[in-house]
Amino acid sequence: MSISIILIAVFFGLIYAVGYLGMPWLQVNAILDSWIAPVIASAIVMGAVIGVYVVFNFWQNRRTQIGRDATGSDLKR
Repeated sequence: MSISIILIAVFFGLIYAVGYLGMPWLQVNAILDSWIAPVIASAIVMGAVIGVYVVFNFWQNRRTQIGRDATGSDLKR
């Protein structure tokens, strides 16, 4: 649960930072000038972060070979 809170905080932090600092290649000076480009940039970054997180989880599950029942809870602790 804590990882999702961290990801949400990072997401909004990226939107703020990218909009505040401005990205010359997207002609963004501030969030109020254009909020679309910072959102797209942070969505790309968040997609990469979530992709790495999902792949790491898949690798962990393959490595540990945890048995799961129909509800998805761990059978073996």
